[in-house]
Amino acid sequence: MRDKNLLRFMLGLYSSMIKSKHCFQFGYLILILATISIFHSNCLHHPENEKVFTSDEILSASEVLSESVILMENLNSFHFKSTGSISASETLLLTQIQGEILKPDYMNLQINGSYSSGLVFKTRLISNNKEGFILNPLNKKWEAVSDNFNPTGFFTPHQGISKIMSELYDVRLSHENSPDDYYILHGNLNSDSLLYLLGDIPTQSQIKVSLSISKGNKLLYSAKLNGRFTESKSNTDLFIEINKHNQPVKIEMPVTE
Repeated sequence: MRDKNLLRFMLGLYSSMIKSKHCFQFGYLILILATISIFHSNCLHHPENEKVFTSDEILSASEVLSESVILMENLNSFHFKSTGSISASETLLLTQIQGEILKPDYMNLQINGSYSSGLVFKTRLISNNKEGFILNPLNKKWEAVSDNFNPTGFFTPHQGISKIMSELYDVRLSHENSPDDYYILHGNLNSDSLLYLLGDIPTQSQIKVSLSISKGNKLLYSAKLNGRFTESKSNTDLFIEINKHNQPVKIEMPVTE
């Protein structure tokens, strides 16, 4: 309605101005500019032309994942935390692992777990080049890891994370209840894709996986896995958190007696 009134006004102005010989060209120019302005305004505000392009519409699930895989593989260090049951041996269960990971093979970890007898423990483990030392929870002395307790034999998080992301299939973006600053990706994994994080687990297909990848830097920040990770338990959830990407970290091997 306002556009019509504006057009009537400009036509009236044009009629009055063309009566003057000196104003003819100027009035004609104003009329053309006003007509273009009204047409452009209608196009911009027409409902059919109002479309908001979000990052989810621009990038597909596979594109988000591919870009994140490359960035995660190139990380030199990060802080890692896993919460859930991981079998280290027939009698030993690890329930939480967290600490600093530094390429190529340095780790400084705090480990919580329990024995099959029900006894719980908390310890630390530092390793380099498959040489590991563990803090004895009883006498608080550093000792070389034994064959009975050697997570370094299978636990290599930087390779494990890369394998999870690169071997994920049936990948799709979630648009329900997704935070504004993260892509939420869902997909499936085969059991052998978790070898570098969990070691040998019961053979199974379609372990369900959810990944949270930052929309800003495209780095992975968390993962949720659902499957059968120990022989003694049915399907459970395993939560992984990753932060402090590429922040400086120094890991020194402990002094043993």
